[in-house]
Amino acid sequence: MSAPISPLPLISCLTLSENRLVYLKEAIRCYCDQTYPQCEMVIVSRGTPFYLAAIERYLDTLGRDDIRLIAARPGDFAGSHAQPVARSLPW
Repeated sequence: MSAPISPLPLISCLTLSENRLVYLKEAIRCYCDQTYPQCEMVIVSRGTPFYLAAIERYLDTLGRDDIRLIAARPGDFAGSHAQPVARSLPW
């Protein structure tokens, strides 16, 4: 038996981050304070290995499965941070 389908659309919060842990934690806290039931947070970062590990540790303490971290390669955000994301969107 499949899971029931929610009548509410899924809202994705995309966050781009690079070596700014204090600001990212604030963004994550704001996301966690939201009350909309159908949401996810996707964090894309090209930060240092130390920074990515710090994010992973912080996310582990939250114990949430609706927040994902994607490690980007250097150069993925070349120029404008919005360009690579906008080009990858299907619409």
